[in-house]
Amino acid sequence: MTERAEFRDGERLRAGDLNRESASRRQDVEDHRGLAHPGPGLLGASIISAADDTSISQVPAGPFTTVRVDVPGAPEALRLASRGHRALGPIQGSGASLRTAAALRLVPGAATPASAPWTIRALDIRDDDNRRTGRELRVELRVPPGSSPVSSRVAVHFRPVANPAGPEHAITVDAAGTVTISGDLHVRGTLSEGLIPADRADPRFVAAILGAVAERVLGVATATENPSIKLAVTAGAASDADRTIVEISSNVDRPFPLWGVAMEIERQGRRTVRMVRVGGEPTQKVPITASPVVPWPVRLTPGTAATITVAVVAFDAPGDLFAQRASITVPPPPELDDDGDLDEGLEIPV
Repeated sequence: MTERAEFRDGERLRAGDLNRESASRRQDVEDHRGLAHPGPGLLGASIISAADDTSISQVPAGPFTTVRVDVPGAPEALRLASRGHRALGPIQGSGASLRTAAALRLVPGAATPASAPWTIRALDIRDDDNRRTGRELRVELRVPPGSSPVSSRVAVHFRPVANPAGPEHAITVDAAGTVTISGDLHVRGTLSEGLIPADRADPRFVAAILGAVAERVLGVATATENPSIKLAVTAGAASDADRTIVEISSNVDRPFPLWGVAMEIERQGRRTVRMVRVGGEPTQKVPITASPVVPWPVRLTPGTAATITVAVVAFDAPGDLFAQRASITVPPPPELDDDGDLDEGLEIPV
Protein backbone atom coordinates (compact mmCIF):
# COMPACT_ATOMS: atom_id res chain seq x y z
CA MET A 1 0.00 0.00 0.00
CA THR A 2 1.18 3.56 -0.65
CA GLU A 3 1.83 5.95 2.15
CA ARG A 4 -1.01 8.39 2.74
CA ALA A 5 -1.41 11.57 4.78
CA GLU A 6 -2.60 11.10 8.35
CA PHE A 7 -5.51 13.36 9.27
CA ARG A 8 -6.57 13.96 12.84
CA ASP A 9 -9.72 15.47 14.23
CA GLY A 10 -9.46 19.24 14.73
CA GLU A 11 -6.58 19.81 12.32
CA ARG A 12 -6.80 22.11 9.36
CA LEU A 13 -6.61 20.28 6.03
CA ARG A 14 -4.76 21.48 2.98
CA ALA A 15 -5.79 20.96 -0.58
CA GLY A 16 -2.48 19.29 -1.38
CA ASP A 17 -3.03 16.68 1.32
CA LEU A 18 -6.46 15.86 -0.09
CA ASN A 19 -4.95 15.40 -3.54
CA ARG A 20 -2.38 12.99 -2.13
CA GLU A 21 -5.16 11.03 -0.37
CA SER A 22 -7.08 10.67 -3.62
CA ALA A 23 -3.99 9.42 -5.46
CA SER A 24 -3.26 6.93 -2.66
CA ARG A 25 -6.72 5.40 -2.89
CA ARG A 26 -6.45 4.98 -6.64
CA GLN A 27 -3.08 3.28 -6.20
CA ASP A 28 -4.56 0.95 -3.54
CA VAL A 29 -7.27 -0.14 -5.97
CA GLU A 30 -4.74 -0.79 -8.71
CA ASP A 31 -2.56 -2.82 -6.31
CA HIS A 32 -5.57 -4.90 -5.24
CA ARG A 33 -6.54 -5.64 -8.84
CA GLY A 34 -3.04 -6.71 -9.72
CA LEU A 35 -2.69 -9.06 -6.73
CA ALA A 36 -6.18 -10.55 -6.35
CA HIS A 37 -7.33 -10.46 -9.99
CA PRO A 38 -4.31 -11.00 -12.24
CA GLY A 39 -6.54 -11.75 -15.25
CA PRO A 40 -9.86 -10.45 -16.57
CA GLY A 41 -13.17 -11.96 -15.41
CA LEU A 42 -15.01 -12.76 -12.18
CA LEU A 43 -13.65 -14.70 -9.25
CA GLY A 44 -15.95 -16.91 -7.17
CA ALA A 45 -17.09 -20.46 -6.48
CA SER A 46 -20.65 -19.57 -7.50
CA ILE A 47 -21.87 -16.58 -9.51
CA ILE A 48 -25.63 -15.90 -9.76
CA SER A 49 -27.34 -13.28 -11.90
CA ALA A 50 -29.43 -10.52 -10.32
CA ALA A 51 -32.60 -12.20 -11.64
CA ASP A 52 -31.55 -15.44 -9.93
CA ASP A 53 -32.17 -17.41 -13.13
CA THR A 54 -28.63 -17.87 -14.47
CA SER A 55 -25.72 -19.20 -12.48
CA ILE A 56 -22.15 -20.36 -12.88
CA SER A 57 -21.04 -22.77 -10.17
CA GLN A 58 -18.01 -24.87 -9.38
CA VAL A 59 -18.93 -28.37 -8.23
CA PRO A 60 -16.84 -31.41 -7.30
CA ALA A 61 -16.96 -34.34 -9.72
CA GLY A 62 -14.99 -37.18 -8.17
CA PRO A 63 -11.29 -36.31 -8.19
CA PHE A 64 -11.95 -33.52 -10.72
CA THR A 65 -13.63 -30.12 -10.60
CA THR A 66 -16.44 -29.11 -12.94
CA VAL A 67 -17.71 -25.65 -13.85
CA ARG A 68 -21.43 -25.75 -14.55
CA VAL A 69 -23.47 -23.05 -16.33
CA ASP A 70 -27.24 -23.02 -15.74
CA VAL A 71 -29.59 -20.84 -17.80
CA PRO A 72 -33.41 -20.51 -17.76
CA GLY A 73 -35.00 -23.61 -19.26
CA ALA A 74 -31.71 -25.46 -19.60
CA PRO A 75 -30.11 -26.57 -16.33
CA GLU A 76 -26.48 -27.49 -16.84
CA ALA A 77 -26.46 -26.02 -20.35
CA LEU A 78 -22.66 -26.05 -20.37
CA ARG A 79 -20.24 -28.16 -18.38
CA LEU A 80 -16.50 -27.52 -18.40
CA ALA A 81 -14.13 -30.08 -16.91
CA SER A 82 -10.55 -31.22 -17.29
CA ARG A 83 -11.80 -34.55 -18.64
CA GLY A 84 -13.79 -32.88 -21.39
CA HIS A 85 -16.53 -30.32 -21.98
CA ARG A 86 -20.17 -30.87 -22.80
CA ALA A 87 -22.86 -28.57 -24.18
CA LEU A 88 -26.57 -29.40 -24.36
CA GLY A 89 -27.13 -27.11 -27.35
CA PRO A 90 -25.23 -25.31 -30.14
CA ILE A 91 -22.25 -23.10 -29.30
CA GLN A 92 -22.13 -19.76 -31.08
CA GLY A 93 -18.92 -17.75 -31.19
CA SER A 94 -18.56 -13.96 -31.27
CA GLY A 95 -15.78 -14.02 -33.86
CA ALA A 96 -12.95 -14.98 -31.51
CA SER A 97 -11.33 -18.39 -31.65
CA LEU A 98 -12.68 -21.16 -29.41
CA ARG A 99 -9.77 -22.97 -27.79
CA THR A 100 -9.63 -25.82 -25.30
CA ALA A 101 -6.64 -27.48 -23.67
CA ALA A 102 -8.63 -30.67 -23.00
CA ALA A 103 -11.07 -32.73 -25.02
CA LEU A 104 -14.17 -31.02 -26.35
CA ARG A 105 -17.18 -33.31 -26.30
CA LEU A 106 -20.58 -32.27 -27.66
CA VAL A 107 -23.26 -34.82 -26.86
CA PRO A 108 -26.89 -34.47 -27.98
CA GLY A 109 -29.38 -34.76 -25.17
CA ALA A 110 -31.66 -37.75 -24.89
CA ALA A 111 -34.75 -37.22 -27.03
CA THR A 112 -38.07 -37.13 -25.21
CA PRO A 113 -40.20 -40.09 -26.35
CA ALA A 114 -43.24 -39.05 -28.34
CA SER A 115 -46.58 -39.33 -26.59
CA ALA A 116 -48.45 -42.55 -27.36
CA PRO A 117 -51.63 -42.85 -25.27
CA TRP A 118 -53.12 -46.28 -24.61
CA THR A 119 -49.86 -48.14 -25.13
CA ILE A 120 -47.65 -50.43 -23.08
CA ARG A 121 -44.07 -50.25 -24.30
CA ALA A 122 -40.47 -50.67 -23.22
CA LEU A 123 -38.31 -47.53 -23.28
CA ASP A 124 -34.61 -46.93 -22.81
CA ILE A 125 -33.41 -45.03 -19.75
CA ARG A 126 -30.51 -42.73 -20.63
CA ASP A 127 -28.16 -40.57 -18.57
CA ASP A 128 -26.96 -37.02 -19.25
CA ASP A 129 -24.45 -38.34 -21.80
CA ASN A 130 -27.26 -40.09 -23.70
CA ARG A 131 -25.89 -43.48 -22.69
CA ARG A 132 -28.39 -46.27 -22.11
CA THR A 133 -28.46 -47.29 -18.46
CA GLY A 134 -31.55 -49.50 -18.37
CA ARG A 135 -35.04 -50.25 -19.63
CA GLU A 136 -38.45 -49.49 -18.20
CA LEU A 137 -41.97 -50.63 -18.97
CA ARG A 138 -44.18 -47.58 -19.51
CA VAL A 139 -47.97 -47.55 -19.49
CA GLU A 140 -49.37 -44.38 -21.08
CA LEU A 141 -53.04 -43.44 -20.80
CA ARG A 142 -55.23 -40.53 -21.82
CA VAL A 143 -57.78 -38.76 -19.64
CA PRO A 144 -60.81 -37.30 -21.44
CA PRO A 145 -61.50 -33.64 -20.57
CA GLY A 146 -63.53 -33.32 -17.40
CA SER A 147 -62.92 -36.93 -16.34
CA SER A 148 -61.13 -38.22 -13.28
CA PRO A 149 -57.67 -39.73 -13.85
CA VAL A 150 -58.84 -42.82 -11.96
CA SER A 151 -61.45 -43.54 -14.64
CA SER A 152 -58.73 -44.19 -17.24
CA ARG A 153 -56.91 -47.38 -16.41
CA VAL A 154 -55.50 -50.56 -17.87
CA ALA A 155 -55.59 -54.00 -16.24
CA VAL A 156 -53.52 -57.08 -17.02
CA HIS A 157 -55.11 -60.41 -16.00
CA PHE A 158 -53.29 -63.71 -15.90
CA ARG A 159 -53.55 -67.16 -14.35
CA PRO A 160 -50.67 -68.98 -12.62
CA VAL A 161 -49.09 -71.69 -14.78
CA ALA A 162 -49.05 -74.11 -11.85
CA ASN A 163 -52.78 -73.63 -11.31
CA PRO A 164 -54.53 -72.68 -14.57
CA ALA A 165 -57.92 -73.19 -13.00
CA GLY A 166 -57.10 -70.97 -10.04
CA PRO A 167 -58.17 -67.38 -9.49
CA GLU A 168 -57.05 -64.67 -11.87
CA HIS A 169 -54.53 -62.08 -10.73
CA ALA A 170 -54.45 -58.56 -12.08
CA ILE A 171 -52.16 -55.55 -12.30
CA THR A 172 -54.10 -52.32 -12.64
CA VAL A 173 -52.59 -48.95 -13.59
CA ASP A 174 -54.64 -45.75 -13.71
CA ALA A 175 -53.85 -42.34 -15.16
CA ALA A 176 -53.30 -40.90 -11.67
CA GLY A 177 -50.15 -43.02 -11.37
CA THR A 178 -51.55 -45.62 -8.96
CA VAL A 179 -50.47 -49.23 -9.53
CA THR A 180 -52.64 -51.90 -7.85
CA ILE A 181 -51.39 -55.48 -7.66
CA SER A 182 -53.78 -58.26 -6.66
CA GLY A 183 -51.43 -60.72 -5.01
CA ASP A 184 -47.75 -60.79 -4.13
CA LEU A 185 -45.06 -58.78 -5.90
CA HIS A 186 -41.67 -60.45 -6.38
CA VAL A 187 -38.95 -58.04 -7.49
CA ARG A 188 -35.77 -59.19 -9.21
CA GLY A 189 -33.73 -56.03 -9.00
CA THR A 190 -34.21 -52.62 -7.38
CA LEU A 191 -37.52 -51.23 -6.20
CA SER A 192 -37.59 -47.44 -5.75
CA GLU A 193 -40.45 -45.72 -3.96
CA GLY A 194 -41.34 -42.14 -4.75
CA LEU A 195 -41.94 -39.34 -2.28
CA ILE A 196 -44.75 -39.99 0.18
CA PRO A 197 -47.26 -37.10 0.16
CA ALA A 198 -48.19 -35.54 3.50
CA ASP A 199 -51.66 -37.09 3.61
CA ARG A 200 -52.94 -38.46 6.90
CA ALA A 201 -55.20 -40.82 4.97
CA ASP A 202 -52.15 -42.44 3.36
CA PRO A 203 -50.99 -45.36 5.51
CA ARG A 204 -47.43 -44.93 4.23
CA PHE A 205 -47.32 -41.37 5.56
CA VAL A 206 -48.73 -42.44 8.93
CA ALA A 207 -46.20 -45.29 9.12
CA ALA A 208 -43.33 -42.90 8.30
CA ILE A 209 -44.39 -40.49 11.07
CA LEU A 210 -44.82 -43.26 13.63
CA GLY A 211 -41.48 -44.78 12.61
CA ALA A 212 -39.71 -41.46 13.17
CA VAL A 213 -41.32 -41.06 16.60
CA ALA A 214 -40.41 -44.65 17.52
CA GLU A 215 -36.77 -44.08 16.56
CA ARG A 216 -36.72 -40.96 18.75
CA VAL A 217 -38.19 -42.82 21.74
CA LEU A 218 -35.64 -45.62 21.35
CA GLY A 219 -32.83 -43.10 21.07
CA VAL A 220 -33.83 -41.24 24.23
CA ALA A 221 -34.47 -44.29 26.42
CA THR A 222 -30.91 -45.50 27.02
CA ALA A 223 -31.12 -46.35 30.75
CA THR A 224 -32.06 -49.90 31.76
CA GLU A 225 -33.28 -48.79 35.20
CA ASN A 226 -35.52 -45.97 36.30
CA PRO A 227 -37.14 -45.99 39.78
CA SER A 228 -39.99 -43.80 38.58
CA ILE A 229 -41.07 -46.20 35.81
CA LYS A 230 -39.82 -49.69 36.85
CA LEU A 231 -40.37 -51.16 33.41
CA ALA A 232 -40.82 -54.94 33.03
CA VAL A 233 -41.00 -56.87 29.73
CA THR A 234 -41.80 -60.58 29.37
CA ALA A 235 -43.04 -62.96 26.69
CA GLY A 236 -46.67 -63.89 27.30
CA ALA A 237 -47.63 -67.44 28.16
CA ALA A 238 -49.62 -67.76 24.91
CA SER A 239 -46.55 -67.02 22.78
CA ASP A 240 -45.38 -69.71 20.36
CA ALA A 241 -43.01 -70.15 17.43
CA ASP A 242 -45.31 -68.16 15.12
CA ARG A 243 -45.87 -65.14 17.30
CA THR A 244 -44.70 -63.49 20.51
CA ILE A 245 -47.03 -61.63 22.82
CA VAL A 246 -44.94 -58.96 24.51
CA GLU A 247 -46.26 -58.17 27.99
CA ILE A 248 -45.24 -54.63 29.00
CA SER A 249 -45.88 -53.43 32.56
CA SER A 250 -44.61 -50.75 34.91
CA ASN A 251 -44.93 -49.48 38.47
CA VAL A 252 -44.86 -45.69 38.26
CA ASP A 253 -44.33 -43.49 41.30
CA ARG A 254 -46.05 -40.37 39.93
CA PRO A 255 -48.65 -39.26 37.36
CA PHE A 256 -47.37 -38.98 33.80
CA PRO A 257 -49.56 -36.70 31.64
CA LEU A 258 -47.77 -37.89 28.50
CA TRP A 259 -45.88 -41.08 27.72
CA GLY A 260 -45.01 -43.22 24.72
CA VAL A 261 -43.91 -46.82 24.18
CA ALA A 262 -41.81 -47.98 21.22
CA MET A 263 -40.43 -51.39 20.29
CA GLU A 264 -37.39 -52.61 18.36
CA ILE A 265 -37.21 -56.14 16.90
CA GLU A 266 -33.85 -57.58 15.79
CA ARG A 267 -33.47 -61.00 14.19
CA GLN A 268 -30.76 -62.44 11.96
CA GLY A 269 -29.32 -59.04 11.10
CA ARG A 270 -32.66 -57.41 10.31
CA ARG A 271 -34.13 -54.60 12.40
CA THR A 272 -37.61 -53.11 12.54
CA VAL A 273 -39.15 -50.52 14.83
CA ARG A 274 -42.74 -49.70 15.64
CA MET A 275 -44.67 -47.33 17.86
CA VAL A 276 -46.69 -49.35 20.35
CA ARG A 277 -48.79 -46.91 22.31
CA VAL A 278 -49.15 -43.28 23.41
CA GLY A 279 -51.08 -42.22 26.50
CA GLY A 280 -51.10 -40.20 29.67
CA GLU A 281 -52.86 -39.47 32.96
CA PRO A 282 -52.39 -35.97 34.41
CA THR A 283 -53.60 -36.58 37.99
CA GLN A 284 -53.33 -40.28 38.90
CA LYS A 285 -50.50 -42.82 39.01
CA VAL A 286 -51.66 -45.16 36.23
CA PRO A 287 -49.25 -47.93 35.18
CA ILE A 288 -47.92 -47.89 31.62
CA THR A 289 -49.02 -51.18 30.05
CA ALA A 290 -49.34 -52.73 26.60
CA SER A 291 -49.48 -56.19 25.01
CA PRO A 292 -48.31 -55.90 21.39
CA VAL A 293 -48.08 -59.02 19.25
CA VAL A 294 -45.01 -59.69 17.10
CA PRO A 295 -45.74 -62.18 14.29
CA TRP A 296 -42.92 -64.33 12.89
CA PRO A 297 -43.25 -65.15 9.15
CA VAL A 298 -40.42 -67.65 9.71
CA ARG A 299 -40.98 -69.72 12.84
CA LEU A 300 -38.76 -69.10 15.82
CA THR A 301 -36.10 -71.66 16.69
CA PRO A 302 -33.22 -71.56 19.18
CA GLY A 303 -30.90 -71.00 16.19
CA THR A 304 -32.94 -68.08 14.82
CA ALA A 305 -33.79 -66.26 18.02
CA ALA A 306 -34.93 -62.63 18.13
CA THR A 307 -34.28 -59.76 20.52
CA ILE A 308 -37.17 -57.47 21.41
CA THR A 309 -36.38 -54.13 23.05
CA VAL A 310 -39.11 -51.98 24.60
CA ALA A 311 -38.47 -48.29 25.32
CA VAL A 312 -40.65 -45.97 27.42
CA VAL A 313 -40.41 -42.18 27.51
CA ALA A 314 -42.64 -40.21 29.91
CA PHE A 315 -43.09 -36.59 31.04
CA ASP A 316 -44.41 -35.62 34.46
CA ALA A 317 -46.50 -32.53 35.23
CA PRO A 318 -43.49 -30.14 35.59
CA GLY A 319 -42.17 -31.38 32.23
CA ASP A 320 -39.27 -33.53 33.47
CA LEU A 321 -38.27 -36.45 31.25
CA PHE A 322 -38.14 -40.07 32.45
CA ALA A 323 -37.05 -42.94 30.21
CA GLN A 324 -36.18 -46.63 30.44
CA ARG A 325 -35.68 -49.62 28.16
CA ALA A 326 -35.76 -53.39 28.66
CA SER A 327 -34.97 -56.31 26.33
CA ILE A 328 -35.91 -59.97 26.06
CA THR A 329 -34.71 -62.79 23.80
CA VAL A 330 -37.22 -65.20 22.25
CA PRO A 331 -37.02 -68.11 22.44
CA PRO A 332 -34.91 -67.84 25.61
CA PRO A 333 -31.49 -69.51 25.49
CA PRO A 334 -31.36 -73.03 26.95
CA GLU A 335 -30.36 -73.33 30.58
CA LEU A 336 -27.15 -75.08 31.62
CA ASP A 337 -26.72 -77.58 34.44
CA ASP A 338 -24.10 -77.32 37.18
CA ASP A 339 -21.41 -78.75 34.87
CA GLY A 340 -22.04 -76.12 32.20
CA ASP A 341 -23.77 -78.60 29.87
CA LEU A 342 -27.26 -78.43 28.45
CA ASP A 343 -29.89 -79.84 30.74
CA GLU A 344 -31.18 -82.87 28.81
CA GLY A 345 -34.44 -82.89 30.70
CA LEU A 346 -35.18 -79.26 29.88
CA GLU A 347 -37.70 -78.45 27.18
CA ILE A 348 -36.89 -75.29 25.29
CA PRO A 349 -40.07 -73.25 24.88
CA VAL A 350 -40.73 -71.67 21.52
